[in-house]
Amino acid sequence: MTDDHALIDLDEAAKLIPGADAGTLKRMHRAGKLVCYRPGKKLLTTAANVMEAVKVNCRVAKPSRGPERSPAVPNSLGLTESDLASICLEQILDGKLREHKERRRVEKDEREKAYATREVAEPPPRKRGQRRT
Repeated sequence: MTDDHALIDLDEAAKLIPGADAGTLKRMHRAGKLVCYRPGKKLLTTAANVMEAVKVNCRVAKPSRGPERSPAVPNSLGLTESDLASICLEQILDGKLREHKERRRVEKDEREKAYATREVAEPPPRKRGQRRT
């Protein structure tokens, strides 16, 4: 038997994993992620079992940077992709704002026109108890 297969308690095993303690390893054992043995009252495991559990259950991945992009090289206008995207977005938003303002102006004109024709066509409603003039 090599040292990797010698039984060690969870306190010693926790020293093999940076930032872990015996409680962490107990939780891993209860979750079925770490093979442990209980010859008496204490939980024991091997260094090989701990390394296997870390390899299988603890993922350390490099953060993804998204799709590969071309470097920020200015185009023929001397603008980067970011600058061009900002300009396009600004133009789109300006157009939408103009459309919105125009629509509100037309709606307001229609309301005023409808109100003016209603004023001429029918008198305002009378209050209760008010006589006709």
